[in-house]
Amino acid sequence: MPPIPRPDEPEGLEIVPSEAAELPPVVEEPEVLPYKISFASYKPEECEIDGMRKSNAAVALKIVRDIGTNYRGPKSSPSRFIDDVKKIVGTGDYQRICNGLAEEIEVQEIKFTRERRKEPENSVDLRIFFYTVDTERTFYVLAIRQSHYNLDH
Repeated sequence: MPPIPRPDEPEGLEIVPSEAAELPPVVEEPEVLPYKISFASYKPEECEIDGMRKSNAAVALKIVRDIGTNYRGPKSSPSRFIDDVKKIVGTGDYQRICNGLAEEIEVQEIKFTRERRKEPENSVDLRIFFYTVDTERTFYVLAIRQSHYNLDH
């Protein structure tokens, strides 16, 4: 067994280079990071956020918050405020939400409804239209609405 070195005897000791003493940076796997939210494709002419009922606006904000902190891809459930998510087809009034987007973009609709019969002013009925680009890990908000599109024309 080699002798234990003493502080006053530095000779013969191997100095560890400072690069070896540093830990490598922790790199998160992309799957654990939430998606970024982008309004780059936002359609203000289709959005009803201005003038939205207070109950709808509060839930819409909570859903966007939850998406920004919890959405990690198509199989994740970003918010307890979401009743349904479905793909939409660009027919009827849905054409307006899809106009100007590349054909390969899959537009989806988040639906949330809660009826309060005793307090109808506090009922919630809203839709958030969006698409995602998984390679960019980005959630693109197109519009937030409290009225329904007419699909008959």
